[in-house]
Amino acid sequence: MVREMWTDDPGWRPIQVESTALQMIAHLTAGVFAGRQLCRDREWIDITIQYSMTAMVASEQLWRWPGWTRRLAARILPSCRLLSAQVQRADELAMAASQTRKNEAATTREVRTEQSTSYHDGLEWMEECARGRPYRPGVAQLSVTLGAVGTTKDLLMQVLYDTAGKDDLMDALREEIIAVVSEHGWTKAAIPNLQLMDSMIKESQRLKPVGITGIRRTPATDIHLSEGGIVPKGVPFEISNMHMWADADLYPNPRSFQADRFLRLRRVSGHEATAQLASMSADHLGWGLGRNACPARFFVAMEVKVLLCHLILKYDWTLEDGCLPEVRRYGTFLSADPEGKLLVRRRREEIDLDGALV
Repeated sequence: MVREMWTDDPGWRPIQVESTALQMIAHLTAGVFAGRQLCRDREWIDITIQYSMTAMVASEQLWRWPGWTRRLAARILPSCRLLSAQVQRADELAMAASQTRKNEAATTREVRTEQSTSYHDGLEWMEECARGRPYRPGVAQLSVTLGAVGTTKDLLMQVLYDTAGKDDLMDALREEIIAVVSEHGWTKAAIPNLQLMDSMIKESQRLKPVGITGIRRTPATDIHLSEGGIVPKGVPFEISNMHMWADADLYPNPRSFQADRFLRLRRVSGHEATAQLASMSADHLGWGLGRNACPARFFVAMEVKVLLCHLILKYDWTLEDGCLPEVRRYGTFLSADPEGKLLVRRRREEIDLDGALV
């Protein structure tokens, strides 16, 4: 249901893209991994957001110490102490949530009701895998969250920038969402049918992947290249991603954003599967390639699409005056502009997506 505070105010409101995208991804990820109780806990969300940054700072500072002194350094460095405190608090919150579930299950057994006590989330799956053995649920949750929030946030940010102010594209995406949800309902089965959205996200990822290089390997044997060069055994190497946005033989007008590029490519024989967002190919290294490719790519694709369904139906957005988002480079890594701002306006959605995705 549309909130009155928005329907009564048709004006545009500025938002900071990075912080907004980070909050959305953190909440949605927590809902899947940690469950409904923790995804609504402000303290839990803050820890999952801050933990990755604290860990990077702590590890960078520890590298400055000789290996044999790091255990001692970890006890005195403020960043390491903060990291330990975050992990400890995460354990406390996760164990409290787990205990609440056990109490609910016990109450259900006592009153002999048929109410389900199955939660279908990461916290429950970890309990099932532990089978009563002791483990630290907070550590386990932070471990999976560490790799799930940052890069997904970056992809969502770039999509928001790439679609800002493109009214024709937004109208087409809305029509697709309405048609697909009307036919399939708000279900997981509906998401793969959002083919234009799938193409649009993959196009954003093509032009701005997470890095200039897409594959990092250390060969177990000498690799003899076709032009005569050799990559010696044990010498790390990386493969460039630049063909994704610079090779006109692979992608006509390669530097232009074409939301339907991969939708059209799906109709070309031999590309029906490789043109899909979560697919891998040598022509598109957004997820890497081979058995070391991103294992969470299907989850990330689903997560971003679910968020975009809500955002596209419920909001209009455009770049704030003077905002020209620039991709930032950190070594070989690429980041969506962390300082970009959008103007956002609430709209009345044509269909209701506020129920759970089933």
